Amino acid sequence: MDYVEKVVTDKIKETLKNFNEKSEIITRIAKKLEDDKCTNVYMKELEKYKNRLSKLLLEIDSIYGDKLNNTLSQDDFIRIYERKNKEKHQIQKSIENLEKLLKCNTINEEESIKEAIEEFNSNMIITREILIKLINKIEIDKNKQIYIFFRFKQE
Repeated sequence: MDYVEKVVTDKIKETLKNFNEKSEIITRIAKKLEDDKCTNVYMKELEKYKNRLSKLLLEIDSIYGDKLNNTLSQDDFIRIYERKNKEKHQIQKSIENLEKLLKCNTINEEESIKEAIEEFNSNMIITREILIKLINKIEIDKNKQIYIFFRFKQE
């Protein structure tokens, strides 16, 4: 076993021994996932759709008020209402799909990392698959210091 491999193995063993309870692992994984770039993109998109839905509901209320005040004809109201209602349903479907996608991504990533930790703890053998699931990247500086960045938050 070469030096880099030994350092990586020792660091993984040391880090995983710090996790006494599985709930702590899941908490840290969840925290990592909140910061994940992909999740943030989905969250921003979800927020955008929710804001548009709120504005759309106000617009629907407004056209209904215009109809009640007789500033909008029955035909115009029906035409505008149907268009706005169709847009509302499309936005609601997009919101629902994004929420499912976010939930699915979180569960898949959590399960993958949790399985890798359990496999490592049971075998204490590091395979390429375990490394891929646990480690985001490894850096070696000019002074030959090795830095390991895990896919979950450490203290």
